[in-house]
Amino acid sequence: MAGPSQDERERTLELINEEFDKRLEQQARAGLAIDTKATVIVGFVVVAVQIFVGLKHTQPWATLAFLFLLVSFVSGVGTIALRKYTAFPRPQPVLDFYNEHSVAGTVNLRERVLGKLVGTKAEAVRLIGSQDETKYKTWVVMMTSFGVAIVMVVVSVLSGSPK
Repeated sequence: MAGPSQDERERTLELINEEFDKRLEQQARAGLAIDTKATVIVGFVVVAVQIFVGLKHTQPWATLAFLFLLVSFVSGVGTIALRKYTAFPRPQPVLDFYNEHSVAGTVNLRERVLGKLVGTKAEAVRLIGSQDETKYKTWVVMMTSFGVAIVMVVVSVLSGSPK
Protein backbone atom coordinates (compact mmCIF):
# COMPACT_ATOMS: atom_id res chain seq x y z
CA MET A 1 0.00 0.00 0.00
CA ALA A 2 1.48 3.31 -1.10
CA GLY A 3 1.53 6.38 1.11
CA PRO A 4 -0.24 9.62 0.30
CA SER A 5 0.66 11.25 -2.98
CA GLN A 6 2.68 14.45 -3.11
CA ASP A 7 -0.49 16.38 -3.97
CA GLU A 8 -2.28 14.95 -0.90
CA ARG A 9 0.69 15.80 1.35
CA GLU A 10 0.78 19.37 -0.01
CA ARG A 11 -2.99 19.83 0.51
CA THR A 12 -2.65 18.50 4.05
CA LEU A 13 0.20 20.90 4.79
CA GLU A 14 -1.85 23.77 3.35
CA LEU A 15 -4.74 22.82 5.63
CA ILE A 16 -2.44 22.72 8.67
CA ASN A 17 -0.93 26.05 7.59
CA GLU A 18 -4.41 27.64 7.41
CA GLU A 19 -5.30 26.28 10.85
CA PHE A 20 -2.12 27.75 12.33
CA ASP A 21 -2.97 31.10 10.70
CA LYS A 22 -6.35 31.02 12.42
CA ARG A 23 -4.76 30.08 15.74
CA LEU A 24 -2.19 32.88 15.51
CA GLU A 25 -4.97 35.39 14.77
CA GLN A 26 -7.00 34.11 17.72
CA GLN A 27 -3.98 34.40 20.02
CA ALA A 28 -3.34 37.96 18.84
CA ARG A 29 -6.94 38.97 19.58
CA ALA A 30 -6.86 37.35 23.03
CA GLY A 31 -3.58 39.08 23.90
CA LEU A 32 -4.91 42.46 22.80
CA ALA A 33 -8.06 41.97 24.88
CA ILE A 34 -5.98 41.32 28.00
CA ASP A 35 -3.80 44.34 27.19
CA THR A 36 -6.89 46.55 26.90
CA LYS A 37 -8.34 45.35 30.21
CA ALA A 38 -5.00 45.74 31.96
CA THR A 39 -4.59 49.28 30.60
CA VAL A 40 -8.02 50.29 31.92
CA ILE A 41 -7.30 48.84 35.37
CA VAL A 42 -3.87 50.51 35.49
CA GLY A 43 -5.65 53.80 34.78
CA PHE A 44 -8.03 53.17 37.69
CA VAL A 45 -5.09 52.28 39.92
CA VAL A 46 -3.29 55.52 39.05
CA VAL A 47 -6.40 57.56 39.83
CA ALA A 48 -6.94 55.65 43.09
CA VAL A 49 -3.34 56.22 44.14
CA GLN A 50 -3.59 59.94 43.39
CA ILE A 51 -6.76 60.27 45.45
CA PHE A 52 -5.45 58.07 48.21
CA VAL A 53 -2.12 59.90 48.51
CA GLY A 54 -4.00 63.18 48.99
CA LEU A 55 -5.60 61.86 52.18
CA LYS A 56 -3.82 61.47 55.51
CA HIS A 57 -3.93 57.98 56.92
CA THR A 58 -2.98 56.71 60.35
CA GLN A 59 -4.17 53.10 60.34
CA PRO A 60 -2.42 50.01 58.98
CA TRP A 61 -5.38 49.43 56.64
CA ALA A 62 -4.38 52.50 54.69
CA THR A 63 -0.78 51.35 54.36
CA LEU A 64 -1.89 47.89 53.22
CA ALA A 65 -4.29 49.43 50.71
CA PHE A 66 -1.50 51.56 49.29
CA LEU A 67 0.84 48.53 49.04
CA PHE A 68 -1.82 46.51 47.23
CA LEU A 69 -2.41 49.41 44.84
CA LEU A 70 1.32 49.44 44.10
CA VAL A 71 1.34 45.68 43.50
CA SER A 72 -1.64 46.09 41.18
CA PHE A 73 0.11 48.88 39.26
CA VAL A 74 3.37 46.96 38.86
CA SER A 75 1.65 43.75 37.77
CA GLY A 76 -0.60 45.72 35.41
CA VAL A 77 2.36 47.33 33.70
CA GLY A 78 4.00 43.90 33.60
CA THR A 79 0.91 42.45 31.97
CA ILE A 80 0.96 45.07 29.24
CA ALA A 81 4.73 44.83 28.74
CA LEU A 82 4.75 41.03 28.36
CA ARG A 83 3.51 41.05 24.77
CA LYS A 84 6.47 40.85 22.46
CA TYR A 85 5.45 42.55 19.27
CA THR A 86 7.51 40.59 16.80
CA ALA A 87 6.49 39.01 13.55
CA PHE A 88 5.42 35.41 14.03
CA PRO A 89 6.34 33.27 12.40
CA ARG A 90 9.68 34.74 11.57
CA PRO A 91 9.90 34.72 7.77
CA GLN A 92 13.69 34.62 7.44
CA PRO A 93 14.19 30.90 8.27
CA VAL A 94 11.54 29.92 5.70
CA LEU A 95 13.09 32.20 3.08
CA ASP A 96 16.58 30.85 3.83
CA PHE A 97 15.27 27.30 3.58
CA TYR A 98 13.67 28.07 0.22
CA ASN A 99 16.79 29.76 -1.14
CA GLU A 100 19.02 26.90 -0.02
CA HIS A 101 16.83 24.18 -1.48
CA SER A 102 15.81 25.95 -4.70
CA VAL A 103 19.44 26.36 -5.71
CA ALA A 104 20.12 22.71 -4.92
CA GLY A 105 17.21 21.62 -7.13
CA THR A 106 15.41 19.81 -4.30
CA VAL A 107 12.60 17.49 -5.32
CA ASN A 108 9.15 18.38 -3.90
CA LEU A 109 10.31 21.89 -3.03
CA ARG A 110 6.78 23.22 -2.48
CA GLU A 111 5.98 20.43 -0.03
CA ARG A 112 9.22 20.97 1.88
CA VAL A 113 8.76 24.74 2.09
CA LEU A 114 5.19 24.24 3.29
CA GLY A 115 6.52 21.82 5.91
CA LYS A 116 9.09 24.39 7.06
CA LEU A 117 6.41 27.10 7.20
CA VAL A 118 4.10 24.86 9.24
CA GLY A 119 6.99 24.10 11.59
CA THR A 120 7.76 27.78 12.16
CA LYS A 121 4.08 28.54 12.77
CA ALA A 122 3.85 25.67 15.25
CA GLU A 123 6.78 27.18 17.14
CA ALA A 124 5.14 30.63 17.02
CA VAL A 125 1.89 29.24 18.44
CA ARG A 126 3.88 27.61 21.26
CA LEU A 127 5.86 30.78 22.08
CA ILE A 128 2.83 33.07 21.98
CA GLY A 129 0.85 30.58 24.08
CA SER A 130 3.59 30.65 26.70
CA GLN A 131 3.60 34.47 26.69
CA ASP A 132 -0.19 34.57 26.98
CA GLU A 133 -0.13 32.15 29.91
CA THR A 134 2.33 34.37 31.78
CA LYS A 135 0.34 37.46 30.78
CA TYR A 136 -2.84 35.90 32.18
CA LYS A 137 -1.13 35.06 35.48
CA THR A 138 0.13 38.62 35.92
CA TRP A 139 -3.34 39.90 35.00
CA VAL A 140 -4.84 37.72 37.77
CA VAL A 141 -2.30 39.13 40.26
CA MET A 142 -3.21 42.66 39.13
CA MET A 143 -6.97 42.11 39.47
CA THR A 144 -6.66 40.33 42.82
CA SER A 145 -4.42 42.99 44.33
CA PHE A 146 -6.66 45.74 42.96
CA GLY A 147 -9.72 44.09 44.50
CA VAL A 148 -7.97 43.68 47.85
CA ALA A 149 -6.79 47.30 47.69
CA ILE A 150 -10.34 48.53 47.13
CA VAL A 151 -11.55 46.54 50.14
CA MET A 152 -8.68 47.97 52.22
CA VAL A 153 -9.53 51.51 51.11
CA VAL A 154 -13.17 51.03 52.08
CA VAL A 155 -12.19 49.57 55.47
CA SER A 156 -9.74 52.43 56.01
CA VAL A 157 -12.33 55.06 55.15
CA LEU A 158 -15.08 53.42 57.22
CA SER A 159 -12.81 53.06 60.22
CA GLY A 160 -12.20 56.81 60.11
CA SER A 161 -8.52 56.74 59.25
CA PRO A 162 -8.49 59.75 56.86
CA LYS A 163 -8.23 62.95 58.83
